[in-house]
Order: sequence, then C-alpha cells, then structure tokens
Amino acid sequence: MQKRGSLLRAARAAQLRGVERSAALCAVWRWKEATVPSPLIIDRFAKEFAQEGLGPETVDKLSAATFASSLQYLVALRTRLLDDRLVAWCCQERTTSIRQVVQLGVGCDTRALRLADMHFFEVDTPRVVKFRQRWVQHLGHVVQLGLDLKKPEMLHPALVDAGFDPNASTAWVCEGLLEYHDPSFTVALLKALQTIRGMAPQLLILAVLDPYWLDFLRQEHRQKPVRMAWKPSRLPPITWYQDQLLQHGWDLREVISELSERCPVPVSSLFHVLVARR
Repeated sequence: MQKRGSLLRAARAAQLRGVERSAALCAVWRWKEATVPSPLIIDRFAKEFAQEGLGPETVDKLSAATFASSLQYLVALRTRLLDDRLVAWCCQERTTSIRQVVQLGVGCDTRALRLADMHFFEVDTPRVVKFRQRWVQHLGHVVQLGLDLKKPEMLHPALVDAGFDPNASTAWVCEGLLEYHDPSFTVALLKALQTIRGMAPQLLILAVLDPYWLDFLRQEHRQKPVRMAWKPSRLPPITWYQDQLLQHGWDLREVISELSERCPVPVSSLFHVLVARR
C-alpha cells in the first residue's frame, strides 16, 4: 500500500516539468513558514502541494538543506508583502462592486483563500493548473486559466472568455515568475497588459529578485552557479524594471525592498516589490 502511494505521488509530480517544479518548491517554504511561531504567512494547502508535487523524500531533503532557511525567509516575506498590498488596494476600492485579481504564474500559491473577498483569475501553464485543480476547484470566486505566458498575446482573449471584466478594478500580481525568464519575457508581458485596459483603475505588483541574490547564495551557502535555478542574465537591476514600467504606461508608486524602504534601493537587498498604478 505504501509503495502504491509513492507511485501515485511520483505520477502527480511528473505533471510538473522544468521550471514548473518551482511552484511546488515555493510551497515547501510556505509550509515550513506556517510551522514556526508567529508565521508571516499561512498557506492552507502548501503541505499537500509540496508533498504531492515533489514527494515526501525530496521535501525532507530540501528542508534539511543549508539554504532552506534563506528560501523560507524570502518566499514567506515576499508573499506577505504582496498580500498586504492587495489588502490595502481592496480597502481603497471598496466603492466598486467587483475587484479582480489576476495572478500571473500562480504556481502553488493559495492567495485566493487568504483574500476571499476578491475575484481571482489564476493563470499558469496547463500542467500546473491541472495539478492544483483538485484543491481549488471548489472555490466559487476563483477561475483557473491554463495558459503559457510565453505567448502573452493570448492572455487578453483567454481572460475575457473566462469572464474577466476589462472595466472592473483589477490588480495584476506577478510573483516568482520573471526571474525564470529572459528580460524580453517581461517586456512582452508588459506590452500585453497595455492592451487590457478599461475604464477602472488598475494596480500592478511585481516581485523581482535582486542580482545580489546569487552572490548571497554563493557567500552564505556555497551554491555554485551551475546548481542554481536562476541565471544572472535573468536578474536585471531594479532600475531596469522601473524604466520598463514607465515605458509601458505605469505610474510607479512604491518600491518595497527587503532591507530598505527607500529608493534608490541598496544592492544588498535580496528582492524587491514594485507597486504601480494606471
């Protein structure tokens, strides 16, 4: 019976390939964060996502790794910062009847459970959507959308077909996605968002890694570049993101950095959260 359970987990894990497995990896760190006193974040299904997506043995190995505490810190704090910004936005938009959140690359996050008074469109690859379906299919305020964001021109029609209202207040959230792609991916995504603009105000929240993240892993955990999931060419400086937002019609309102609340941000920050409006 135990062997059969292991085979079933392995089959489910095989649904996630390549960079898609980062979704389950982030779930590991959100689950671990929920076990500490006064956690920054509690993700109800993080444990199930992690164990089903990676297998208990892999989860145990990751939990014992030298870099585990750093990944847990980064993912938990980043998730909490995004949640807080969405809550603040929701309070500001209470005069509107519909508040939409589009999560670009939702992975194995369950933000829709933590912020249940918003309507969510959760976008990820078809395999990731299929993998997470049995945990979230009962949520009436959530629409799962299987779409490869490498083809961002398909985002607008797919959202409209799924019930997205271009004229409703909308928050776009991008967390744990851009660092796995070349900068050209970010440019194409921002261009696609330019075509999705109605009468209501829109919010954009981008979470991005600082190039210092790679140096930190090398210095603190002796992680060699070949073993890392991130490439230096995919981690442009924070000023590059600021320029891109301006070029694509966004008004940058806030930059929250891990070690600083001021801009320009110090290079010693591991990640940044950019908040823009239009």
